[in-house]
Amino acid sequence: MYNRDGSICYYKSTKQVDFVRTLGIHKVTFMKHLEQGTYYLNKYLFSMEELPNAEQSDMTVEQVATMLDIDRVTNNKNKTLVPRLRRSVALTLINIETKEEHKFPSLGSAVKFLKNASYPADQRTLVKRINTNIPYHGFTCHKY
Repeated sequence: MYNRDGSICYYKSTKQVDFVRTLGIHKVTFMKHLEQGTYYLNKYLFSMEELPNAEQSDMTVEQVATMLDIDRVTNNKNKTLVPRLRRSVALTLINIETKEEHKFPSLGSAVKFLKNASYPADQRTLVKRINTNIPYHGFTCHKY
């Protein structure tokens, strides 16, 4: 997966399933852009061949996945016929002790972050904590 001009390689794998599971790209969408040479989210190019002049990005797989999640939210807000996706709630979790902020394009990605940090998080409880300043596993939750 490259940027539009093919100068940066963000992610590479020999298996389609890695793009689907790791980066959350639907298999039909992935195949369409790969076969047609069109740009995914109008920003990313998929290629079966390595592009010789591309530099490997130093981003982690998690950072690439987060970048795609944010781009999906932005891209889908610009579409006019996607009302389901407009209900996505972008959140900021703020660590109560360190004041460190973590921004997420959706509730699901915030819950995933908390679960990856070994907290028994669930979306319903997180929704109840939005903009209340009631701590949830050491974080306050705010819409942005």
